[in-house]
Amino acid sequence: MLHRITRPTARFVVCIAEINGYDIMRQTGQMMLSCGLLIRGLIRGDEGGRRPSSSASDPTLRLMVFFRSRVRLLAGPLILFAAAFEPCRADVPSPVLEDLFPLGVQVGTSVSVSVNGAHLEMISTLHLSEPRIVVEKTGDTTFRLTAPDDVPVGFYEVSAVGKYGISASRLFHVSRKSELIESDGDAAHTVLPLNSILSGRIEAGGEIDRFHFTAQAGDQIMIECWANRIESQLRAVLEIFDPHGRRLAVSRGEVHLDPRLDVRLPSDGEYELTVTDLTYTGGQQHFYRLSLGTGSRIDYVLPTVMQRDTTTSARLFGRNLVSRSDEIVGAKGAVEDVGLVAREHGSVSLTTNIGVVPGRFESKTDTNSHDYDWMKVDIQVPADLASLAAPTRLSSAQAAVEFLAYDIPGMDEPILISVTDVPVVEDSGRNNSPETALFLEFPCEVSGQLICGDEQDWFAFEARRGEVIWFEAFGERIGSPVDLDLLLLDHTAEHELCHMSDQLVNVGSAAFPTTHLDPGGRWVSPSDGRYLLLLRNLQVSLRDDPRRAYRLSLRREEQDFQVAVIPHRSSERTGLNVWRRGRIQADVVAFRSRGMTDPIRITAEDLPSGIECPDVWLGPGVTLAPLVITAGRDVPFEATALHLTAHAEIGTGEVVHAVRGGASGVSQSPVAAGRLTSEITLGIGPESPLLVTAQPLESNVSQGGLIELQVSVERKNSDHPSSTELTAVGLPPLLRNEISDIAAGDNQGWISFDLPAELQPGPYTFAVQAVTEIVLDDGNKTSVSAVSNPITITVAPAHFVLSIDPRTPKKIARGEIIQVNYAADRRNGFIGKIHTELTATGGLTGLRGRGVTFVGGTSSGVIQVIASDDAPLGPVRFLHLDALGTVEDKPIYRSGCFVDLEIVP
Repeated sequence: MLHRITRPTARFVVCIAEINGYDIMRQTGQMMLSCGLLIRGLIRGDEGGRRPSSSASDPTLRLMVFFRSRVRLLAGPLILFAAAFEPCRADVPSPVLEDLFPLGVQVGTSVSVSVNGAHLEMISTLHLSEPRIVVEKTGDTTFRLTAPDDVPVGFYEVSAVGKYGISASRLFHVSRKSELIESDGDAAHTVLPLNSILSGRIEAGGEIDRFHFTAQAGDQIMIECWANRIESQLRAVLEIFDPHGRRLAVSRGEVHLDPRLDVRLPSDGEYELTVTDLTYTGGQQHFYRLSLGTGSRIDYVLPTVMQRDTTTSARLFGRNLVSRSDEIVGAKGAVEDVGLVAREHGSVSLTTNIGVVPGRFESKTDTNSHDYDWMKVDIQVPADLASLAAPTRLSSAQAAVEFLAYDIPGMDEPILISVTDVPVVEDSGRNNSPETALFLEFPCEVSGQLICGDEQDWFAFEARRGEVIWFEAFGERIGSPVDLDLLLLDHTAEHELCHMSDQLVNVGSAAFPTTHLDPGGRWVSPSDGRYLLLLRNLQVSLRDDPRRAYRLSLRREEQDFQVAVIPHRSSERTGLNVWRRGRIQADVVAFRSRGMTDPIRITAEDLPSGIECPDVWLGPGVTLAPLVITAGRDVPFEATALHLTAHAEIGTGEVVHAVRGGASGVSQSPVAAGRLTSEITLGIGPESPLLVTAQPLESNVSQGGLIELQVSVERKNSDHPSSTELTAVGLPPLLRNEISDIAAGDNQGWISFDLPAELQPGPYTFAVQAVTEIVLDDGNKTSVSAVSNPITITVAPAHFVLSIDPRTPKKIARGEIIQVNYAADRRNGFIGKIHTELTATGGLTGLRGRGVTFVGGTSSGVIQVIASDDAPLGPVRFLHLDALGTVEDKPIYRSGCFVDLEIVP
């Protein structure tokens, strides 16, 4: 009954909201519709065998939209809630670039910019990812940036370099349009010329920036505001008013929460454009870029994916791609070639047309018309794609997708086209039912569209029994406004075999989220036969939209991976900085695809003088590991770029990929943001106050064994020694972290870790973290952390695993004798002798145990433990059984386990 009451009201709210552009009202209606369908949606588990509904109003879809969207909205606050309980630490200073203003420059010109942020003392220069941009310092915090004519348009990273290293980057725009800066005077009379870009701010709550421009009737005006996409705190709202003060259009979030307007002007005259914040807040961080013009813009590309090392005939759809003298209105489904003249695009050869996108009847008064211009262009996709080959912004969730950035002269930034290494099939547009399913031969990828709100695309394929197939759909990660749902059914379309899930597990850090709503999964064919795939869009909408493009992949278990590196302190918006005679940790994030679990090795290439970066191993299935960089005392430069490569043995050969850089981002969404960077930039700071070195007693260990480390700490200022806490960072999975202390005045300590018997054999890299108190140069004390050199261990299969009898006493009194009963689980055919001793990492004090040897076939033993009369009271740290297995009386295998024991009076 609830859904019957709510559904008509909700649909009315959604419809009215879409007609009038009320985003908040539309979201409320969608929530009402989702809640109204909750009861019916809960019974979906009993209906799993029926054929999926062909209507977008199916309760299953609404329920999924409701829960999936709410999970994502809760993700950000939950991360912040968890972060609030992390230990607080006032670490050594690291520069933070809070804002850069103005935010762009026109090609062939210069601009004076000012920087603002924390710990930017003695800032010496700005580092840009585009080396052709010339930087000249003009003041303490001001610089002149010059972009020569040969610099491509797009977004580049800019960082501040100073005494404490390099800051995290901010985005800086190079455009072809004339650049303006918002004046401090009366904004109500600011004139904004056509084909210009303005850098502005909403500096106070409730402030409205007003601009005026003059245009003619029939002009197709494109207005775009960059805010969230350039990591501003502004939640921008755009409104346009005609010469009589009537509002023509409003946008509150068209592209990644940023507003965009496409308006065909009804008359000659002066129009008003306003920019404000949706939440009526303002401040220094509420900056924006406002573009106004009649130039070209690409909205989507077909095909959505192209095969590498081929030439593809692409169709680019957008606005103002042709010169038009009359309004053209075509019939539904018509595509007209009207012979219009293409705009000048330099040496690029284009065939340009205007047509009506099938499925829509266009009206001259429809400001959101789908009457797109389109052009054909042959695109050469190279065999080897450089990471971020052109200036553009990619989110952290897109790290596993390869893109070609294609530049069209006259546009503000290049367009992104995803790339694959298998053949591409274009959707026919007629496969909207099981009977008309498009037959696919895998491996392949499909490029298609879900234009209508309730459209379904069906595909058929044949598979043999036991054949493993990986399915993956791409929508959100290629910038399409869809939330895809992918189902696998039998040949009758009546029984659901597999429902592909979204990627909701974050393999990165809280500041570099990798979750997305693109479904994918693994499936094993149960028998020879024909199967069906159903792809649909879960987003609620009453409008048709040709921008709803997708990419669908069907492949065998062809394993692959991508790797990114981000600063360990990226959530603090700092860069990757290593101080001289010190070390810094970065986080290596692995994106494993299609079942890839093999170890991955990260190597550094062409390191500059004074910098060390040992190899890092991400063990079997590991997705996060520490990369440690060490700087010498006399490193001569302030900033440099690292070149890292990832290697893995897959099948019969080695696969090599370049490692990408990553950074945290600022977003108006409650979900944390992250982005890729075009280079891995390393800053150099002053002399480090702390140098930590760790040395394992053995690098080759077995499952169920122990890792024992000797740790030394060198201080720059030894006049005020403090105790030091030791833990590990980047431990292999299943390992329990331990805590050890180095007493005040000492510079050496020990720490051990117990390897679980279930840990997969292979190489692993981790490091030791030391936390202590130091005295800064100004005399103030602060708590700091420092990371050790990387420790790489190789875990071998266990030949025996020790375990302590749970009935063994946990306490021993001074002068007392107890018995420790233990067992040895023999594995891999080992039948040799096992000799066991009682020991402790760093030395055994106050206790002694009599060693025991038992022969092959024996699987248990007893060690007598004696506590001396002066044994130190308290728990015995890192007390363990150390066991050696012998083959022909030679000690070959080593294992051990911790013993939980406390000395009492």
